[in-house]
Amino acid sequence: MTYFKKKFFATAFVAGSALVLAGSAFAQGTLPQPKQEKLLNGLKILMWPDAKADSVTVTVRVHSGTSFDPQGKEGVMRLLSENIFPERAAREFFTEDLGGGLSVEANYDYIEIIASSKPENFLTMVETLSAAIANPTIDKPTTAKLRSALIDELKKAGKRSRLRCGQCRCGTNVWDISVRTPAIRQFDERCKNRFC
Repeated sequence: MTYFKKKFFATAFVAGSALVLAGSAFAQGTLPQPKQEKLLNGLKILMWPDAKADSVTVTVRVHSGTSFDPQGKEGVMRLLSENIFPERAAREFFTEDLGGGLSVEANYDYIEIIASSKPENFLTMVETLSAAIANPTIDKPTTAKLRSALIDELKKAGKRSRLRCGQCRCGTNVWDISVRTPAIRQFDERCKNRFC
């Protein structure tokens, strides 16, 4: 594991924005003023405490999404985000044992981890998140398994949306999507008129 990856995941929990939200305050439509704390490293934490809440939610957002993928190796950040909780058992732990849930999302702008639990399991949830983010399981068997699962997911998504990639005579990739957006049509026309 490279120094960058270690440093990224070690500081993700500390450098990401952590929000502790109480579910019932949002459901009622009343949003109290958040309690704001500042850690020694400058990280701001916003908390919306509610003693009557039936669940506690922690959101960690790392503002380094897939836009930070190395050129020619797209998908690395998505693979790293899947490596935070690689096993289904770890995700089921949040549902069954902590009485909440877990989701990990990687998109172009950020990697976001949303975990929830019952209030009495809050400390266990935070410790589990901290351990998983600071020391992700990055080894060859786990990464190979996750990589093949992501490739299968992309193949299924490609079949569903009928996404195809062809190449113009000029060598430019052209994407043909069943639901064509104006931007894609404009790119296709520009490519045909300018290069081919």
